[in-house]
Amino acid sequence: MKYIRIPKEISFDSIMSNKACLAPSKYNDYYPNPTVDFRTLSTLVIPTSTKTRTFKSKTYRYIEIGDIDVNTGFVDSNTFFGYSLPSKNPVVIQQHDILISTVRTYRKGIGIVEIEGNNLVCSPAIFVIRDVEKTISKDYLLAILRSDFFIEQILSLQNRGMYPRLDGDTVRKVFIPVPNNRADLAYISALSKSVTNKYNLIYKRNKQLLDLVEEEIKQNQKPNSYSFSFPTITDVIDSGRMDAGFFSENHGQFIFETQNYRHGYHTLKEAGLTLIPGPSLEIKLLGTRIDSDKPSKGFYRLVTPTQFSDYGTISHYTYLGTPRKIEPIQYGDILFGESGTGRSVVYLERHDRTINNAHAHILRPDKVKCSLEKAITLRAILAYYKKIGVIDHLTVGGSGGHLSPSYFDRVIIPDFPEKQQKQIARLYHNPSVSYDISRITLDSFHEIDNSFDGEAGIVELDYAAKKITAQLDETIHKLVTGERIETSFSFLG
Repeated sequence: MKYIRIPKEISFDSIMSNKACLAPSKYNDYYPNPTVDFRTLSTLVIPTSTKTRTFKSKTYRYIEIGDIDVNTGFVDSNTFFGYSLPSKNPVVIQQHDILISTVRTYRKGIGIVEIEGNNLVCSPAIFVIRDVEKTISKDYLLAILRSDFFIEQILSLQNRGMYPRLDGDTVRKVFIPVPNNRADLAYISALSKSVTNKYNLIYKRNKQLLDLVEEEIKQNQKPNSYSFSFPTITDVIDSGRMDAGFFSENHGQFIFETQNYRHGYHTLKEAGLTLIPGPSLEIKLLGTRIDSDKPSKGFYRLVTPTQFSDYGTISHYTYLGTPRKIEPIQYGDILFGESGTGRSVVYLERHDRTINNAHAHILRPDKVKCSLEKAITLRAILAYYKKIGVIDHLTVGGSGGHLSPSYFDRVIIPDFPEKQQKQIARLYHNPSVSYDISRITLDSFHEIDNSFDGEAGIVELDYAAKKITAQLDETIHKLVTGERIETSFSFLG
């Protein structure tokens, strides 16, 4: 740990003061830098836990602990009628509340609500912060709460094997730094708000992208109608499938709409994609394998389906060292999680040592038959298939199912016109957008950042959010350790 001190020895008096408890968490502690203004979280926030009486016929936007993205802090929700709410006594929340999962605190289950509208409620297992002291801002506090500094404090308070969590006692024990310099506060707040805006825009861009796919298919049907019928023996023999999902009415409706699409359809191979199964990285095949969370010279950068987001981005990379030569991923490749996730991304980085594993197959576009815009569109259609459950009908086996290479030829794709391809691709990737760092100051950042966000695709928003998050981490570390902070934006260049 960077911030928590682990004592090499403990005194008899300290053991007795802890009621003879020898749990390590009783002796690990953070000792604040005396030159920094630290205050306990309880003195800086005004939490709320107001519960509401729900009505069976009303609809509610409900936030469960799993709706807080631990990687980004983005908060999603699901709509329920009152009679089917997961909690009988949900907590009333509103836009701009900070939510902290009391059971996933140590995993950074912390985010801020940007959802608009009424009837917003959340699980009682979420700690809700509505207001903060005037000495800080909500955006500033969110950045601190999602930092390693805060999480390490939570981890140090683990008690008797229980998950480290935030509760009424913990808020009186954890420290929050308060900047003496208002410029430092404004800088951290601005960066934090920028990250929040980007992840919310990624969600909206992705929804817009999926809506465009659905609209294009639904509104361009030939004048035919679908009629469901049970499979014949010939259908079973020809398909080699006996599972009910494959022959369900929903899957039949999807097949019909794709084949009935006005502009035609094709298989993935006919669309110009070549399937390249992911390599096996088992140690018995590699001989030597070293795994790391941090990059090292000569290591490969590894991405697996568990690192794909629902929005077509890569949450993070891990690193793998081996003397074996492994074929890297190429720019423009579509990566598809065939095992369990069904998620996909278009790889748009110029990095010649990034590899995938056996569960992340590559769909490699033919440079003549499949442009980048078309590849992005095909990936968007695959994402739409995942959303409506088509991938679930195609997969076989347990543990979420597998879409093995032998089944890829059965995936049929509507042939979207170039105009629609450009529109979809633009939402996902806009390489022309960038920051003019020569114009950015603390005062102008908000305006310039909003302009960037307005033009950026999902990929650019994600790249920028990761850069800003890294800068936030470095800045918060300097604040906690009492180092001088430079309010610079050169890292965006």
